[in-house]
Amino acid sequence: MFGLVERPLQKLLPLISRRFRSFSEATDAALDVLASELPGEIVLGQIEPGEDVMRVLDVRGAAVVGVERGSQLPLAARSEGGAAGGESIVLEGVHADEDLEPAHLRALGLSEWIAVPLEMSDGAIAGMVTALSRNQGEYGAEDVVLLGLAARMLAYEWERVRNRTELRELRQRVGAGDGMDPDTGLPGRYGFVELLDREWKLARRGTFNTMCAAFRVSAGDAAPDSPMALLALKDAAEALSGAVRTTDHIGRIGEMDLAVALVGAPDEASVEPLARRFTDALRRVTRGRPVSVSVEWGAASLAEAPSPEQGLEHALRGAAGETTESRGEPVPAGGDGP
Repeated sequence: MFGLVERPLQKLLPLISRRFRSFSEATDAALDVLASELPGEIVLGQIEPGEDVMRVLDVRGAAVVGVERGSQLPLAARSEGGAAGGESIVLEGVHADEDLEPAHLRALGLSEWIAVPLEMSDGAIAGMVTALSRNQGEYGAEDVVLLGLAARMLAYEWERVRNRTELRELRQRVGAGDGMDPDTGLPGRYGFVELLDREWKLARRGTFNTMCAAFRVSAGDAAPDSPMALLALKDAAEALSGAVRTTDHIGRIGEMDLAVALVGAPDEASVEPLARRFTDALRRVTRGRPVSVSVEWGAASLAEAPSPEQGLEHALRGAAGETTESRGEPVPAGGDGP
């Protein structure tokens, strides 16, 4: 039966007919297949939340100086519409918010490339798998499809490892007696304020500042206690969890309210990249939903707050539109997104 499958697709069979013991094993298999079928250099890279570069994790194929393991490739600057600008080949229906910087790639002698994101189920972009070539007109739609299938498989394996790690950490925290919100799996308000208290004390001492950001989630006209609103809140909690740094604290602090303590953030401007990553991820997760999801956010400096609770309340007032710190971040969910 496999003899009836076209040769490029036969190469994919090892990727869909086995379980991998590790992400490294999955990477080796996927990049080997891509390198055997696509010209140029095949690259797998990681994108850390908040960074504007992709760090190269592994490569296959023709070597390009400046694209080795450990090197960093800058991401394209975002356009006003929110997506990255760039000149890579894209496939109709693929909505990638990240791309590599064209000027940098051309300076390395590259003429054409395909960049497909590793998108998690929470909308976060963990990295990219790319094909790079010195020759113009090297790639076609079938190459984009092949690369896209490999990216889907790698994203699944990446997320499987991440979820296993997070589950282990969650069990440890639950075992330690932390109060967790059952709907989102995040610390509840009491637990979040406890985490905030430590950062507030450090901020008041002048060790470093921490910004408290509050996010109010809405699901169209749905009541906060409705199933549609709860689904939107769960989606938002997953997207926000994927957008924060490992040093930050996150919790559910109200019926439709989430909060983050951005450790080491000096001012409100430092909250904006997180808000953008969060809303971009939430937009991807909720794309195609019948009810639009929107987010309003506010922020407060813990160093300037009389207490951690008052800092949180100030951020919440911003999310409710009661202070000048409020920011509106609509996330359209009824279409294909920007």
